[in-house]
Amino acid sequence: VKSGANAFIRRFFNTCWRTKGICRKSCYKSEIYHVFCDVTMLCCIDKRDLPSMVGK
Repeated sequence: VKSGANAFIRRFFNTCWRTKGICRKSCYKSEIYHVFCDVTMLCCIDKRDLPSMVGK
């Protein structure tokens, strides 16, 4: 059973980009990857959570 405190801890350590992104092997269509979590995982972030570019 994946519930309770263990699920919370697992979710916390699978996050990235100040807990706004999630480490996955592939991102959903509405997400982009910005950095890598490790060698095999991408940090998938929703586009609205990324900061806007300054001087664009």
